[in-house]
This record gives sequence, C-alpha cells and structure tokens, in this order.
Amino acid sequence: MTSFSALFWLNNSRTKNNKPAIYLRVSVGGKCAELSTYQYVTPALWNASAQCVKGNSEEA
Repeated sequence: MTSFSALFWLNNSRTKNNKPAIYLRVSVGGKCAELSTYQYVTPALWNASAQCVKGNSEEA
C-alpha cells in the first residue's frame, strides 16, 4: 500500500518584500519532494493548522 500526503508551509528562508514563500511538501511512499508555489503571504494571515491563508482580503 502506498501512502500519500501533502503539506503546505511557510518557508521563512525564502522571502520577497518581507513575506515568506508558501511551499508544498509532497510525500509518496516515504519519498519527499518540496516545491515552491511562487506565492508569498504575510505571516499573520497564515493558518498553520489548516495549511491555508485566512481571511477574505485581496492578499488572501
């Protein structure tokens, strides 16, 4: 049986205009890969438990 998981997270080492990049970590069968979404967000708008941006502003 092959397992699959996806995790979105903020990569604070990759910033643009003081906003960290949103990264995606994909794991399939124990092998991992990290990909950039090329999206940047204010850390205050990031909901880590839900792995998404909160709010309904233009930035969100």
